[in-house]
Parts: sequence; C-alpha cells; structure tokens
Amino acid sequence: MGTSARGVKSPENSGTVADEVAGKLLAAVLGPVPAKPLLETVCKVLHNDARERQTLNDEVDGEARTFASEFIPLDATETLPARVLLVSEDVTFAVAERAKRERIMRQLVETLVGVVDRRDPNSADHSSWVATVSRAIADEMELDIVLVESVEITGRVMNLGMITVP
Repeated sequence: MGTSARGVKSPENSGTVADEVAGKLLAAVLGPVPAKPLLETVCKVLHNDARERQTLNDEVDGEARTFASEFIPLDATETLPARVLLVSEDVTFAVAERAKRERIMRQLVETLVGVVDRRDPNSADHSSWVATVSRAIADEMELDIVLVESVEITGRVMNLGMITVP
C-alpha cells in the first residue's frame, strides 16, 4: 500500500506496516461498510476478467478526499485463486487544481467576451447566443463532455478578432 486507500493511510504516514495488510480481506483492512462498494467492483472485475477504474469520494479524518482506484485482475496460479489487485491513489490535490484551472479559464473567456462586447455594443451578447446554440447542438449530437465544453468556449470567443477591427 504505497498510497491512501479509502480511509486507510499508507504505511509511510500512518505507522501501518505493509506486512500487516498483506493477505487480509478488504473488509478486515477497511471495515465492512467502506469495503462493500469496492468488493462489488472486485466481483465484477473477477467475473469479466477486465481492468476497471473508478474515482471514489470519501472522508478521511473529517476531510473530503478523492481517490482514483484501479482494479487489476490477476490470474490464478498453482497456489492462489484468481484475485484482484486494488491500487488506490489520493488525487484530491490534482482534482482541486484541475477545478481551479477550469475556473480561471472560464474567467479569462468571460473577460475576453466582455472586451468584445464593449468594443462593439451592436453585437453584444452575440457570442453568448452562439455559445448556447453550439452547446445545444453538441449535446444533441451526444458528443463527449470535453468536446461539448470546447464547442461552447469556441462559440464564446468567436468574435475575438473584432477587437482589432476599427
């Protein structure tokens, strides 16, 4: 256990010795309630013999945390049955940083749109309407959420070139 796993701290920061965890059932390490959704995924991975990734939210020491978990099926050997390796990483900081970058990007786009709207009051709010229609079309096309958001941002900044037009 090199990283935190749903409420169980890593050996490096909790004093837990990795050997104390090895070979134990997940419910014995985490407790039956926190282990239940993980065990459901373990069963699914064993049944399908395919990796699965999940992002799980949990509370550790009263603080909301986000964990990226990967469930990796391991083949049976002569001495061991088929099993699943669960690797969990605390990605709380990375998720918060991504949200911060997205917020800054939205603020930058809104600032640029505001400059265009002030430069040409006759076309004020035009890019907002284009963004709304573009997003609706992208949603209707069932595009990936990243593409939908990119289309919306593109609609918002489409008149950016008007800043330099006299």
